[in-house]
Formats: sequence, structure tokens, C-alpha cells
Amino acid sequence: MTCACSHENHDGEAHHRLLRRTVLAGGIAAGIAPLLPRWAGVVAAGASSATVSGEGFQTLSGTRDFGFLPPRPATEIHEQGIMFPVLPDTTLGKATWTDTYLAPRSNGRLHEGQDLMGKKMLKLLACTDGTIVELRYQAAGNSIYLKGTDGYFYCYLHINNDRPGTDDGSNIFANAFAPGMAVGNVVKRGDILAYLGDSGNAEASGSHCHLEIRLPNLNWYNAAACNAKYSLDAAEPAKLRVKVGPEEFAPLSDATAFALQQANDFLGALPSWTWLAAAKSDLEAGVIGIDAFIERQLANPQIVAVTSPIIRLYQAYLGGIPAFAGVDYWERRVRSGISLDQASAEMAASTRFKQAFDVTTDRRFVAVFFANLYGYMPSAASIDIRINRMANGMTRGAVVRYECESSGYRLATANRTRVITIYHSMIRQAPSQSWLDYWATADRADKTALASLIKAHRIGPIYAARFTT
Repeated sequence: MTCACSHENHDGEAHHRLLRRTVLAGGIAAGIAPLLPRWAGVVAAGASSATVSGEGFQTLSGTRDFGFLPPRPATEIHEQGIMFPVLPDTTLGKATWTDTYLAPRSNGRLHEGQDLMGKKMLKLLACTDGTIVELRYQAAGNSIYLKGTDGYFYCYLHINNDRPGTDDGSNIFANAFAPGMAVGNVVKRGDILAYLGDSGNAEASGSHCHLEIRLPNLNWYNAAACNAKYSLDAAEPAKLRVKVGPEEFAPLSDATAFALQQANDFLGALPSWTWLAAAKSDLEAGVIGIDAFIERQLANPQIVAVTSPIIRLYQAYLGGIPAFAGVDYWERRVRSGISLDQASAEMAASTRFKQAFDVTTDRRFVAVFFANLYGYMPSAASIDIRINRMANGMTRGAVVRYECESSGYRLATANRTRVITIYHSMIRQAPSQSWLDYWATADRADKTALASLIKAHRIGPIYAARFTT
């Protein structure tokens, strides 16, 4: 699919009004406003009589709307040594394109860019070092203009205006542009600028980045387009800029070693190549912070489906704060193939459990695991409810599993479980009761609290000793 952008939506009068505001704000007095560059005074000597009727398009007649000089011929080579501006994604795929420069469009228009077709929310990267000279965040369409250090202008149009997975037109800034993106920002090759979408008049033509390369000019709004084909053909593959140096991942050697260590510590396995590549890219580019990356592992299915249930079971059978060695043993067994139901049954039948507690009767069994989980003895009615479950065919192990995985218990102990997981995974120790209470309470009250705990471990001597002894 290719861009079929209309005059009105591919900036049209909305752009003209914006341009007038922009230029006037830049210091042109109201008395000379008629000399704004929409008039023929900007036409270069020898230029053809063709004129521009909307950003990205040329008409063969009429008046120049906002001053873009006529586009250069399609065969004129301008190869700028850029990086491809759309970053591939393991989930969203990659952008594809065919040469449509100066292809005819309706009403005699000609296409002045190249359409990089792809799925919404693909990252748009700075294809070269430069400065943001124009950013449009408006109902008529989102776009961004980068003036490269080479003097050329790189224009990204149809930037996203929808919530991910929708076509709602909500136009939330965070779904359109990178955080803090603004006119005047100095960016480096590989920095995230925005996200691919279908804003403006691209709704009917499919999400894509309409990329223009325009020649050096005093004003971006006068610059003539050249065929971006030659630069795209020769472009370096897209990759995020490395912003975080290897030293930041100490005591690990670099981003790769750091990501591998987190996979081993939290997930107990080697990650896939795609997981590791994405983690390395995001960490080095600062897309996610080091401590935030560690905290993100708590939401991994391996933690949710294995580690957290084991911590709850261990608590039910042995009480107190689950020890690292015990939880690690049962995690390894579950990851090797036994089910959580089987793990619970084996814990219930274990000599250690029976030696620690008097569980000769079902009533005593219920009282023990209930007190271990909740910290107080159950009422007779509570015991009877659980006794009835066993009378109706549930085994001891199944009754405990049912209790541990109830939504109420999981919610009540979620903060505690998260804190224990961090201690176990990072320093191979259980927290003291006072620290467990402190950090669980902090996590409940402040969503940033665990990042502080993670950082304290990461830069602390116990974590460092794991890799130096």
C-alpha cells in the first residue's frame, strides 16, 4: 500500500495556519506577513512552474501554499548515509517499502516521499544526528521534522494517534512521540523519536511512516524534496543508540551478561535469542532502566506460574519466611516437569513437615497450614469448611493448593511474595522479618518502592560477592 494523502489532511490549511504562527512567532512583523514564503518570491531561479499544494505533494498548477521548492527529479541521486528509520520488532515485524517517489496521485499531485509500511507502534528512530525543527501534535496529523547535521531535513509523517491495539484517534502524546520530544531537542542517530501510525489522512491507506528527505535550505518549509530511495537503499539497519555503557551493569560485564544473569536468577533458564537481543537493545538504549528491567521479571509467566506459587506453598507447610534453598529446590523440580499439585502433595507427605508439626488428624492439618498462612489459628467454622473439602474428595495437597491460589490470599500476600522473590533471586537469602514487613508495606504504598530495594541489592556487597568469589 502507498500513501494517498489528501491536500487537506496532509497538512493543507491547518498546516498553513500553523506555519504562519510559527514564522510570525519567529520574528516576522505582522506588517510584512504578506511576504510569507507561500508566495512566488521563494521560487529558485530556473525552477519549474510546478507548485506545492500540500506537504509531501506537488501539483502541476496553482499557487504555492507554503513554499516548498519543486521536488528534485527522481533520478537525481542524494545518498546521505542514514540509518533506516523504522526499528524492527519481534512482535510487530518490520517496515517494508517500494519506490513511489513522484508517483501520481489524485488532483494532479505527485508523491514527494517514500512510504515505509508497517504496524502501529513500531519505533521511529532518528536516522541521523540532528535537531528537531518542527513537531506537529494535532488532530490533522502528527509529524516530526529533523534537521540533520548534514543540513538535510528528514520528515516523518502519519505518526501514531491511537491507543495500542485500537484505532480510537485518542491522540495521547505518549502513544505518538518519545518522552520529552520537542522542537529544539538535539538527537543522535538511533534515538527514539516517535511511533509509526496512521494519523492524518492515512487511515484508509494503512499505517506507515511517510518519509521525506529535503535538501538543505535556510527554512525547512522551503526545502525541496529529493528521492529518499537512494538513502534508504544504502541505509544502515535500524538499531537503538547505545546510551548506557558497560560500566553501568557492574558487577556484570555488560548488558548481555546482565540480561542473561536476570534470566537465570529469576526465570531459571537460558532465554531465547529474541528475548536476549531485545533485552540488550532496550538496556543499552535506555529504553528501560536497569532496576526497572529487574523488576519487570516479576511479571514474567515463570515467576507468576512457578516461583510465586512455590513461595505460597512453602509458607503453608513450613511457616515463617520461606528459605531460599527450599524454594529453589521446589522451583527446580517444577521446572523439570512435576506439577504444582504434585509438589504440594509431596510437601504434605514429607518427613520434614510431619516432624515440624502434629498433623496426625485432618483437623490438626488444617489448623497448622491455616496458621502458617495467616498467622493466627482458624475458627472451628473455618476448619470445618476445609474438612468438608477433604470429605468431598480433595486431598490434603489439593486443599492447600486451593487455599494458596485463592484470589483473596494471592492479593493479600502479593507484596510480601514480590519482596521474597527479589531477595531470593538477587542475593540468595531470605529477608529478615523486619525487612520483609518494611518493604512489603512500602510496595503496597508506593509503586516505585521495589526499584529502591532492587537498586540497594544491585549495588550492595552481597550481590557483588556473587560474581567475585
